[in-house]
Amino acid sequence: SHMPKLNRLFLDNNLIEILEDKSFFGLINLKVLSLENNKIKRIGNITLIGMIKLEKIVLNINEIEIIEEGSFGQLISLIEINLGKNKFK
Repeated sequence: SHMPKLNRLFLDNNLIEILEDKSFFGLINLKVLSLENNKIKRIGNITLIGMIKLEKIVLNINEIEIIEEGSFGQLISLIEINLGKNKFK
């Protein structure tokens, strides 16, 4: 990664539809990831891999229908997940 010291990333209001596998791989010091008010439909089980310092993830106001099993399993520092206003079935 070219931003190893980055610890907060705000990508709110960007019309993001797809989070690829390992989207944030290499951002090892990231503590806060905010993806509020986008068009994300799913969280894959390796989308967030390697984010061992992540404490907070904000996914409010998206179109999430599917969160694959184990998606948050490797986030060993996670304290808060915000998933309000999505389209879970």
